[in-house]
Amino acid sequence: MPLHGDFVLLRAGRLALVVPQREVGEARHLGTCPARGDGRFAALSEAMTLMRACPPGRFVAAAFAGDDTGVLWCWDELRVLIGARLQAKEIPGMLLAANAPVARYVELDGDVAYLCCARDIARFAMREMSA
Repeated sequence: MPLHGDFVLLRAGRLALVVPQREVGEARHLGTCPARGDGRFAALSEAMTLMRACPPGRFVAAAFAGDDTGVLWCWDELRVLIGARLQAKEIPGMLLAANAPVARYVELDGDVAYLCCARDIARFAMREMSA
């Protein structure tokens, strides 16, 4: 399925997510890794689970649009893809975890990046933490 538009690539280690640009707020460079236990910041593991602390190297932070919690999500890389043409492919059902916030992927720079919406990623990560 071809997609055309503005997207943001978010990297957390080997995990690569592609979300519509309108769902990601202004990015900022933190200069240093957030302190452990600072509830203003959140980070995903490569397995899309919420981490207890931001790992070294997570210096780019951005809020998800429409999220009124004030949480800034920390990433290794945040890259805006203006006017991108992406070819979305379905992830086979047998490879998906229950309640997974992704169902499609694209190939970007020779790697797999999962298509998702920011709201679903945040919900999934927060639910996993409270489970």
